[in-house]
Amino acid sequence: MATGYINTGSVVINDVILTARVKSYSVDLRKDQIDDTALNDTAHSYMAGLQNNEVTFEFQQDFIAAATNATDATLYAIWNAGVAVTILVRVTSAAISATNPEYQLSGVLFDYSPVSGAVGDESLTTATFMCTTIATRATSA
Repeated sequence: MATGYINTGSVVINDVILTARVKSYSVDLRKDQIDDTALNDTAHSYMAGLQNNEVTFEFQQDFIAAATNATDATLYAIWNAGVAVTILVRVTSAAISATNPEYQLSGVLFDYSPVSGAVGDESLTTATFMCTTIATRATSA
């Protein structure tokens, strides 16, 4: 099996390309765990419930108001609106394919820390989106 490393991803949030500002990212696909154990069962039994997905990014922060892909201007506007936005994530910047799927979700940004760090640190910010739709794994454009 071929393996690789992440160095050329693709991140688009609310139609804004933020790829150049991403330090790290994580698409966490989860389902609620429902205990459906009944009388006379000898062990717990579980079934999958609703999707409960989350997407987390660590961005290099910037406050350039005029830039179309400025981190703060984009994330603050999304946080302030309080509505779900489209999130598109690929491992590489190559075209969508079976070997480079695009994860497509919609999520709400509830917490945003525009300023965080210590003297001498790189200016970074973390954004975690709670997803409001099921995840889609696209393998063709």
